[in-house]
Amino acid sequence: MYCSNCGKPINDNQAVCLECGVAVKNEKNKLNGQDKLVVILICLFLGEFGIHNFMLGENKKGIFRIIATVLLCGTGWIFALVDLVKIAMDTYEVNPNKLI
Repeated sequence: MYCSNCGKPINDNQAVCLECGVAVKNEKNKLNGQDKLVVILICLFLGEFGIHNFMLGENKKGIFRIIATVLLCGTGWIFALVDLVKIAMDTYEVNPNKLI
């Protein structure tokens, strides 16, 4: 992995380049190592049931989505649509302890 600003090699777990001080965008940790396109497709087709949440390690959120879909007459797609937009715009943060 290399710094996008100065081109110097950096470690995978580094948050800042030690040479130039620029923050390193670490996409690997953002979606728990999952490919962004795969997560978007799963969210698009199976997001109503929270399958993408299980993929990202957010089991509580996934169970909540299943319950929302079954008990609330399919309203889980609203949450999936919000997640889809956040994933596409790179603002989605994986948090296994968060419920919604």
